[in-house]
Amino acid sequence: MWQIVANLNELKEKKMLRIEVEASAILLTYHNDHVYAMSDKCPHMGASLAKGTLANGIVTCASHHAQIDVTNGKLVSNPKILFMKMPSKNAKTYQVKVEENNILIEL
Repeated sequence: MWQIVANLNELKEKKMLRIEVEASAILLTYHNDHVYAMSDKCPHMGASLAKGTLANGIVTCASHHAQIDVTNGKLVSNPKILFMKMPSKNAKTYQVKVEENNILIEL
């Protein structure tokens, strides 16, 4: 089921936007003229990815610096605690489409 979740112009301006849909926190990102959606919970310890940074299509978690590719949810750099890399997994992603100025995700 597709659901309208945000406005494209707002996301373009902010680059990252945290939304809640059916009790799930989702992070929308805008990169290279595309919209991506993934869980807003870092797969390492559940911190909000929206509190992190977005650069070159990579979200860096503010808590332990795990890096996740927004295009596919894959972990590209493990979280670090006191210089030790910790194991983690990929982030859950969602299918996205844009109709007019509306961002829709498939739940």
